[in-house]
Amino acid sequence: MIVAISKDATAEQIQNVVAGIVQHGLQPIEMPGGDRVAVGIASAIPADLREPLTQILEIMPGVDHAALKPGRDQRLSSIRPITSSGLIQMT
Repeated sequence: MIVAISKDATAEQIQNVVAGIVQHGLQPIEMPGGDRVAVGIASAIPADLREPLTQILEIMPGVDHAALKPGRDQRLSSIRPITSSGLIQMT
């Protein structure tokens, strides 16, 4: 899951989001960007917690939105084609 933090969120609001994730027994990872921060969840989220956690995080102050999975375009952009220059010839 990725939690996108609003551009105008305070440090306290970001820490509250992190604390909310920890309270559910999950491991948050802060990912600072240019003018925004995202918080990822590195651990597997139990199926029965996914939707309620998303709803809780999305209404927290400072949160822009929470997404369970990356969109199709984001997944495709991470795929890199293998070229022939990456092959090793064995003799």
